[in-house]
Amino acid sequence: MNKLLQYQSLKFSQKITLLICAFLLCLITTTMLNSLVLAFTGADSLAFINISIATQNIFAFILPVIITTVFISPNPIHFLQLDNKPSIKAVLLMLAIYFAMTPAMNCLVDWNANISLPESMKAIESWLRASEDAAAAVTDRILNSNNIFLSILLVGALTGLSEEVLFRGGLQRILATRPMNIHIAIWISAFIFSAIHFQFFGFFPRLIIGAFFGYLAYWSGSLWIAVIAHAVNNSTVIIAHAINNTYGYNLDSLGVVDDGSFPVVATISLIITIILIYLFPKNKKVTS
Repeated sequence: MNKLLQYQSLKFSQKITLLICAFLLCLITTTMLNSLVLAFTGADSLAFINISIATQNIFAFILPVIITTVFISPNPIHFLQLDNKPSIKAVLLMLAIYFAMTPAMNCLVDWNANISLPESMKAIESWLRASEDAAAAVTDRILNSNNIFLSILLVGALTGLSEEVLFRGGLQRILATRPMNIHIAIWISAFIFSAIHFQFFGFFPRLIIGAFFGYLAYWSGSLWIAVIAHAVNNSTVIIAHAINNTYGYNLDSLGVVDDGSFPVVATISLIITIILIYLFPKNKKVTS
């Protein structure tokens, strides 16, 4: 059988099953590797946290997509849209959109963090908040480390690359070959991206930012612009935390209102964001 025809004969169910199986297998491998590291460093060690971040990104996120795309495409790099460089205009507009939307996103983050579940679900809410507090403690260890450049490298650049390869390069691209309406593919990928973080009180902002990354990859035809945007987002969190610690200014409060007044800054932020999204260059051809 012709090699190209062999790739094309794979059904959508086979592609998505292959990705899921590869992800689970690599996740088990990652857990085993981290257990070995844990034996030498200890659970409270910052070294363990940094190494576990690196192994998770490489072995649990990037490796499954490599395995999958080798089997489902004669040109994995092209399938992942890693062979197309975004234009300077697209990158600059992406940065403008990201920073313009920050006050509106801060407002959404604050709303989501303060959601209160019904009285009948208070036990579930307590469990969810306890789980997120535990995850936040690990995040604080990273943010409060003295090596901000290592944090940007691991949490900013490497995590930005690996999560985009998995969710936008692998999952979203496979969903788009079903064939499926691209908007449905983008939002399903964003939903799974947010859900897999297991943080309900940050679910909606992460859903929106995941969709934003998905549309960037779709509009530009390049995964790299989504990788850059994701790295900028993660790095901004690290830098904002450092600014707060040094100068006492909390950038996360920009756009948030605590007195019940109308969120003027967040509304202006949303309007500017919509205008900039309209101006973003859109190459809507999705290749397989």
